[in-house]
Amino acid sequence: MKIANIVVQFPPETGDKRGVSQGKFYKALIDRADQRFDRHLAVLKRNDSESQMGRMLDEVMDSLPNERRHAIAVRAEDLILCTEGLRALHTLADRTHEQLADALRIKQPSVHKIERQTDLYLSTLRRFVEAAGGTLELWVNLPGKGTIRLTGLGDLQR
Repeated sequence: MKIANIVVQFPPETGDKRGVSQGKFYKALIDRADQRFDRHLAVLKRNDSESQMGRMLDEVMDSLPNERRHAIAVRAEDLILCTEGLRALHTLADRTHEQLADALRIKQPSVHKIERQTDLYLSTLRRFVEAAGGTLELWVNLPGKGTIRLTGLGDLQR
């Protein structure tokens, strides 16, 4: 077992503890620290209008141009739909978590974990979709080239 030595060194401007009770000495130090912190808060408050820190999301969003706010709202909705997709899949497929867990040969809490993940292996996604009774297809849209279907991705070697 290691024993740590802690050394506290007060800068000279904190004063000399000799001849003063410990309570008075530390009260004076705490008062001085409170005054410094109050000055720090006053500086922050003065600079608040110039600072990006401490702003509410609504304030930031209101300061953006309309087209940027719209693009953010659309992207947020897409992300919500993407993350809700796997959670809603078992309901749409009329399958319970227990049924999916049995089909995947995993425990029920693992089904919940898979549903909440934002980054999955394609093989895990394929197994999850197949356990719900569906099939996974991956399509890619290339600007000026059209849409192609990718095959063989996420296939499990059985």
